[in-house]
Amino acid sequence: MVIIGKMIPNLLNFIILAMIIGPVGSIPYGLEILSPLEIFIILLLLYTLPIPFIFKLFEYGGYHRRIYRMRIFKKASEITGKEIEDMIEKGDRITSLFEKRMGHLGLYATIVIFTIVFGVFWASLFSYLLMVKRRRAIYSMIIGIIMGNTFWIIVISYFRSVIKPLEMMLIAVLIPLWIYGTKREMDILKRVAK
Repeated sequence: MVIIGKMIPNLLNFIILAMIIGPVGSIPYGLEILSPLEIFIILLLLYTLPIPFIFKLFEYGGYHRRIYRMRIFKKASEITGKEIEDMIEKGDRITSLFEKRMGHLGLYATIVIFTIVFGVFWASLFSYLLMVKRRRAIYSMIIGIIMGNTFWIIVISYFRSVIKPLEMMLIAVLIPLWIYGTKREMDILKRVAK
């Protein structure tokens, strides 16, 4: 009973880390309290169960998919300063070229890779905007979650003897901040150069 009492706060900390930082930041902490199989199962459930709700969130309010897509492209065009028709045309052209060259299997493989690299939310948005069939997009994202979690558990288990868990979590937080800072600097330099 004492072990379970100590385990619950640690498990909650692991789940909170997994939701905020992602697998790279949470797995090092999780390996201190759980087995790799337990971590895999928890992360699989944690990242898979919200997928249908994310799609429902995109469709919330009764908007048809194309109308919602137009609203997102409109906001993107306002941010980038480009014409909305040009953005939609380029997006559709890229999608059709991709489907012609790679086929539907290539599109689903891209969703898998997108899930591994960027996570479930962005992969859902990507597949939603490209109007990929929901069921196939969900299957692709589940495959991406399985592959991504397996990859990160293996890599972090291997490097755990070299890098401490706290250092690994800090790296997981600092790399996106560094990328964001570099992008902001590039934006400022572009504006100054104009």
